[in-house]
Formats: sequence, C-alpha cells, structure tokens
Amino acid sequence: MVYAIGADPQMALVAAGHAANGAYWIYDHTGNWASTTYYKEMPASVSNRNYLTPLHSRLDTIKWTPSSTRQLSADLTRRTQPSVPPHIPIETV
Repeated sequence: MVYAIGADPQMALVAAGHAANGAYWIYDHTGNWASTTYYKEMPASVSNRNYLTPLHSRLDTIKWTPSSTRQLSADLTRRTQPSVPPHIPIETV
C-alpha cells in the first residue's frame, strides 16, 4: 500500500502518483484532512479525526516552545551566514 501526505494538494498528489492508495493534505479553510475522490474513500481513522477533533479544539491546545537555547541559535546563525567574497577589481580596457 502506498499513501502520500503533503503540505498542499499538489505535493500530496505528485508524491502519490496514479498507483497509490491515497493522497492526503490538510485543507487550508477547515484544518481537516482532505483527499480526492480519485483514491476512493478516506480511511475511517482519518474521517473520525476530522469529525471528532475540529481545528478550533486542536489550536487551543497547541503550545510552541523553542527546542534549543538562544545561545545555540545564535551560534548556528553565525555559522550558516554566507561568506562575502573578496572584492575583485574589474579593469577596463
């Protein structure tokens, strides 16, 4: 069995292809899992989640916390900054 999950419909459908058993994404307007009729019915577990846990009930329970300290983030930022190439003078002829 092949299932694909994507951030949007295009990503899910391209990842799934024509031979997959399903392609799923979160619908922007409702926050529910969505699919297309091409792949037949959605599994019962997905349909139940859409019905039993609407978006507003999930958003009220989400709390974001950073996964690293500020110092570690600052160090990573410094290391990933692109280096500036040296100035190369251009001669005119």
